[in-house]
Amino acid sequence: TFYEKSYNQNRIMGRALLNARLFLEGRMIGSVLTREEMKEFHIHAGQLDGIVSKLRETRGVDCAVLLYPLDNGENKLSLRSSGETDVARIAEQHGGGGHIRAAGCNMTLAADRIFIHRTTFCRRMERIRELTGADPDSREQMFELELALRLEDPAGGERRK
Repeated sequence: TFYEKSYNQNRIMGRALLNARLFLEGRMIGSVLTREEMKEFHIHAGQLDGIVSKLRETRGVDCAVLLYPLDNGENKLSLRSSGETDVARIAEQHGGGGHIRAAGCNMTLAADRIFIHRTTFCRRMERIRELTGADPDSREQMFELELALRLEDPAGGERRK
């Protein structure tokens, strides 16, 4: 059943909870599971049900995200919301979908869709460092910056056009 988990499913949920970080003054929580962690617990992507929802249960959190590798080598972002943040709009901007409270997208496909030259990418990363003080080499800081932008403007600039 949905509510019954294997020993290793509970262990990887524990790892995801330990890996979790709060962002946006505690309004968002995010966690990342690596391919190595999934191998360690003998878990595949289809056995991660309930983890992002458990993260969303954190007091004060509106939006929860979980990034994890799919069995085909790509990466998935699962999003959950209490309803304040329309996570479907965020997922749709990256080729995914869902509804206001539960959505997801394939992050590998999203990265392919925005291909730019390496030099352009490096210049843009340096500009981000100058403007925000964030370190582009810090996955956590870039994750926080991306989600802060999405929460500020869930339409992705659509209103400005």
